[in-house]
Amino acid sequence: MKKIKILSLVFVILLNPLILSGCWNYKELSDLGIMTGLAIDKNNKDNNFIVTFEIIDFKKTAQKDPTKSEIFQVEGKTLFDAANNAVKLVGMDLFWSHAEIVVISEQVAREGILPILDLIARDHEVRDDMHIYISKNRTASEILMEKPIANLVRSFELKSMIDKDVNLSEIPHVAFYEFLKALIDKGIEPTAATVINEFNIDKITAKSGGMALFDKDKLVGFLDDINTKYFLFTRNLIKGGLLIVSVGSNPKDIVTLQIYKSKTKVKPLFKNGKASISLNIETEVAIAEDATTEIKTKQAIIKLQNEAATQLENNISAMIKNVQQNYDTDVFGFGNAIYEENPKYFDKVDKNWKEEFKKLPVSVTATIKIRGSGALSNKIETED
Repeated sequence: MKKIKILSLVFVILLNPLILSGCWNYKELSDLGIMTGLAIDKNNKDNNFIVTFEIIDFKKTAQKDPTKSEIFQVEGKTLFDAANNAVKLVGMDLFWSHAEIVVISEQVAREGILPILDLIARDHEVRDDMHIYISKNRTASEILMEKPIANLVRSFELKSMIDKDVNLSEIPHVAFYEFLKALIDKGIEPTAATVINEFNIDKITAKSGGMALFDKDKLVGFLDDINTKYFLFTRNLIKGGLLIVSVGSNPKDIVTLQIYKSKTKVKPLFKNGKASISLNIETEVAIAEDATTEIKTKQAIIKLQNEAATQLENNISAMIKNVQQNYDTDVFGFGNAIYEENPKYFDKVDKNWKEEFKKLPVSVTATIKIRGSGALSNKIETED
């Protein structure tokens, strides 16, 4: 028994160095450049990638200002080559796991972002929930290099714009893994949010809004923020936002409805060997602002609901028709819905889906339910 105890003790002693050893790739925090975001452009002269990085350098960061960032730029024949050149420039290893956004120039996006996707997918340090922006400025770097307003770190400010849009529904929230899934899945093409620098009084600020449309990995066009909202309705991605409804012939007579809840059902239909899509949208709203003097009775509320539903149907239908006729890319996932409902049918049209998508009939039915009018039951009025 005593011998067994001694052997057990020796075994535990020998095992401890293996269990309690440090990480094999451990590095001091001061030796790392904590990357928060990057922007990707192309050099037209030699076709090299121009990559702009934002990092938090803990060597230069004071205790009172722990989130100060630095911006620097490098070139490389490939993205990985540029990343290696960045290490030589800053004298630190780049730590990718805190990178939250990547901004891609329109030029790079139109040529194809497959090299970017390949780098992100292969590197175990890069987060697959990093969000994608397409720059509508001339370059992507100017988006990242502009001084932040509400945050000390520009990348965090850009990411915050995506997070806060949940109450606006004016951009698609597309992380890397979602873009890649749309690229791989049948009958659906990827999208991404767009961002642009604009003058605001005496300063330049970033403004997110609208979306980029892709065919495979190549950018083919854009939708503005209003039509992006209608797109989000088709994908059942509306979480909030506003509907502006015109009432009557006077352009000043408008009612603003705040969206509380919305649900869209996409139903593929088949008749005489042809497919079509039926969209059924049910949305609950409240009256947020009333610029008319008519919304006072139950009958007026019902009329407003019907008018709002009709305008929503028409606007969504027009947006879908625009994408079908001008961009030839099924970003709505109608093909994917058909594939899930009837795989055999989709396999027959898969190779020619672009042409099938262009002429695919899509019907839109919307129901609007007004559940309240805020803290007021009637519009504030003054006597003549």
